[in-house]
Amino acid sequence: MESKDEKVFRGYRNKNQCVVTLNDEPFDPIVFKGLPLRFDWGNNSDEAKQLAYAILCEIYDIDIARQLYLNFMEEMIADWYADKWTFPQQVIQEEMKRIWNRKFKVAS
Repeated sequence: MESKDEKVFRGYRNKNQCVVTLNDEPFDPIVFKGLPLRFDWGNNSDEAKQLAYAILCEIYDIDIARQLYLNFMEEMIADWYADKWTFPQQVIQEEMKRIWNRKFKVAS
């Protein structure tokens, strides 16, 4: 699972809005058909699915994102309960390696 250049994702809640940045710029994601154009975290909502898909599309190719965004959402994004967070690409890649190994039962 090769990735693009190093990225840092940040999110924060601003009143009733969830704001996400990529390298301190507004995050303009690739949208998964049928999912909302908004983000959320700390739950299993469609907005959390959109965030999972968008982040994975930034780090990996679209095929990997389509294959694993639900796993990523369930195992990582749904557990982000803080109103403010920062995740470097490396942290996400480490979690994705664990998800990949579990999903495809790869021996460590």
